[in-house]
Amino acid sequence: MTRCGWAGAACLWTLCLTLLWCGRGPRTPARTEPEAARREPATLMAVSMAPCAHEPAGPAREAGASAPERDVPSSEPIAVSLLQELEPAPVQAQAPEARVLTARATAYCPCKRCCGRFADGRTSLGTSAWRRGIASDPTVIPYGARVTVPGYGTAEVDDTGPAMRRSWHGQGRVHIDVRFLYHWQARQWGTRTVTIRVEPPEGVPPTGIFAPGSTLGLE
Repeated sequence: MTRCGWAGAACLWTLCLTLLWCGRGPRTPARTEPEAARREPATLMAVSMAPCAHEPAGPAREAGASAPERDVPSSEPIAVSLLQELEPAPVQAQAPEARVLTARATAYCPCKRCCGRFADGRTSLGTSAWRRGIASDPTVIPYGARVTVPGYGTAEVDDTGPAMRRSWHGQGRVHIDVRFLYHWQARQWGTRTVTIRVEPPEGVPPTGIFAPGSTLGLE
């Protein structure tokens, strides 16, 4: 190859390198780690300042509008339920027990010979006396009590009389008067000493031998 040929080849090679170098464009220096670290807080601040979907945007947010309040579940119902569980159950009062007594038992009927001037066909409670029943001192055997008398049966206390009250307050003796429909039946009964069973009346406060603290007639 002649000297001119070598010169032409060198020029062509130089031209190619120049074109390649210009095609790459200017090199951008790599971002160093400190610079990247300085840019991240700004990005996080921009994200945190972005309005949420439930918050007011624009002027309302700039004016300091507060976010809507959220309902916080209260612990009061739980505390109340725990207190109810810790409270002791109410103690129900026990019904009075039946009593067994030794009593003097006489008999009467609604006639004037037995009841005298009080013979109006009614008991001291105002109910009809023309049925089986028992008279007693209500401060001892209260009205409504059911009394079982041997030889007579079971009947309810619905009447009283002065003889029954005198026996208890004067002698401390329980006295009952069983009622018949006919005078001859009362006379046939006469006077007896019997062991009776007395059941407390229902739906009324306990009184008489069923009053709290009374032990008369307990089995």
